[in-house]
Amino acid sequence: MVLPAGDRGMPVRQLLTAETARHQLLAVSVGDATWKRFSVALRVDHPVPSSVWPAPERLLVTSDLEGNFDVLVRILRSQGVVDEDLKWSFGNGHLVMLGDTVDRGNYATQCLWLIYQLEAEAAAVGGAVHMILGNHEAMNLAGDDRYLAPKYQWLQKETGLKIDELFSAESELGRWLRSKNPMEKIGDRLFVHGGIGPMVLEKGWSMDEINQLVRANLGPQELEGDADLVMSSPGPLWYRGLVEKDDVEPKASADHVQRVLDHFGV
Repeated sequence: MVLPAGDRGMPVRQLLTAETARHQLLAVSVGDATWKRFSVALRVDHPVPSSVWPAPERLLVTSDLEGNFDVLVRILRSQGVVDEDLKWSFGNGHLVMLGDTVDRGNYATQCLWLIYQLEAEAAAVGGAVHMILGNHEAMNLAGDDRYLAPKYQWLQKETGLKIDELFSAESELGRWLRSKNPMEKIGDRLFVHGGIGPMVLEKGWSMDEINQLVRANLGPQELEGDADLVMSSPGPLWYRGLVEKDDVEPKASADHVQRVLDHFGV
């Protein structure tokens, strides 16, 4: 992704790729109500995180920040996750970002960079940050720009690069996001942005199999068969049956919910 600069759009200084990212310190500025600046230590590798974690003593879960950096900061500060300088202060606690950090808001990139930095700081002291994929992360990686804020639409126009190119597998944020899971089990709780629809449950897939299938199909590509199933309405990124019905999936029954819990042992 490009280097963020100031509060008026995102002038492009360079395309930050995996190669140029090695051993660099990235300065990020945020021109919202926080008027914050912070530094991000870029990393060479982004290993795929485990799908299963032991229960931590402290756990904070939030979701759907959608580019609202000031809201993210207020939540994290109020719960003691970060200090005034946006440094990790949650010790061995765990932070779960339950999808849809991007789209709609003006500071999606800065939200991602802060989470990226906190992930490393948490790991260094025995804590963890879980960046769970939502449907909007997948949309950005696939080039679906329907919900981009106007400034990111402007960025596409000025650079001639679509959002999937800015988040390509060669970009730093793009390869980081491609390492993430759509589902993780922490203690006896299952964390997923959408849910698991009946058609996916019937496949009998393990959590690792679903995670691998989603990661393999992130980005602009034709989806067929199992790939289309797991990346669409019945899958973990999009399933809405826990709250409503749609043209594909009925509203979830109590029996279906129990079968999901039993299948994943949560």
